[in-house]
Amino acid sequence: MILKALYDYYRRCEDLPAFGMEQKEIGFIIVIDRNGNFLRFEDRRIDRKSAQQFLVKKGVGRTSSPIANYLYDKSEYVFGYSDKGDIESVRKCFDVFKAKVTEIHERFPDNDAVDAVYSFYKREPSSIIESMQHDPLWTDLVKNLNKKYSIFSFLLEGDTDIVACKKEIIASESYGDAADEKICLILGKHSKIVEVTTATMISGSQATAKLVSFQVSSGYDSYGKVKGYNAPISEEAEFAYTT
Repeated sequence: MILKALYDYYRRCEDLPAFGMEQKEIGFIIVIDRNGNFLRFEDRRIDRKSAQQFLVKKGVGRTSSPIANYLYDKSEYVFGYSDKGDIESVRKCFDVFKAKVTEIHERFPDNDAVDAVYSFYKREPSSIIESMQHDPLWTDLVKNLNKKYSIFSFLLEGDTDIVACKKEIIASESYGDAADEKICLILGKHSKIVEVTTATMISGSQATAKLVSFQVSSGYDSYGKVKGYNAPISEEAEFAYTT
């Protein structure tokens, strides 16, 4: 079975990200002070096609509904700006990311970096964007929002690690809920099942291509099951074969 072979390959490799993590290209860093005020953008691009990689929580799988990544994401999520899409859709993305930051802040209220990011989101998107537009990088940044590396995260002034990389706020993040456990078809044991699988880098295919997916309400659902529950794959196995 191909997926089992990929899972076994991941287990044999010693230099791949640990479960729940990934190396992510983040091209632009938003530097803020302890009060959440925008200070400047930092350009982390390496060349015209790539940017510095950071070890962060693995990106979420998205369908039609907006879902926020863990303290990093695209511009429409992080500061409510996009060069495409309607204002309402962009605002939904921003609100989802803001809610995620609030959730993280509730878990880590004493973390200075998280508190600064939380304070950043006490402002309206229009106010945030207005302050950003005065930055020397703004024009170049806007021209490249369609690039793969156009992902944004935060850096507290004086820190060396971006907020999305801080181990103390990632390590204790829980994965899974026993109530949703089913038998994984790859591992053969009860585990938390992935409802929507993440994209897998496949040579010659689209960046959003997936090895396993089920089209909703198109005749592929079996016995009342939907999405990934048609062929249960655990979070652990899915992470391994998509890494």
